[in-house]
Amino acid sequence: MENIDIEERKPIWILLSKLYLYNKREEINYKELVEAMIKSPFSFEEIESINKYEVFPVLHSYLNREACEPDFFEENSLFASILDFLNNKSNFEKAQTELTYFAYKWTQSIQWVTFARKYNELKDEVANK
Repeated sequence: MENIDIEERKPIWILLSKLYLYNKREEINYKELVEAMIKSPFSFEEIESINKYEVFPVLHSYLNREACEPDFFEENSLFASILDFLNNKSNFEKAQTELTYFAYKWTQSIQWVTFARKYNELKDEVANK
């Protein structure tokens, strides 16, 4: 595993996990999520990468479900799953993540285009609060 600050990442992992709870984009509170992204120490591009390489590999199977019960992932379990993936991923799993992400690209692209638009709309407003 590359040298990452796990404690710094945990809030972003929780934030991004919310994207996997619903299959209907209209149920996602983009404003709330984007405001949290802006307040984080990560750039938009870094958050998108964290989603693709850390959260998506662990939670992508939830994208095929109607909704999760309850409406959140238990944090310690989420952290353990992501850390297990990061600590044990093989070259095969890295390639599999790329292929799986490509298969879900249509859903991911729509979300990230929406996030980018909202991020740019709210960036100055949130920074000035």
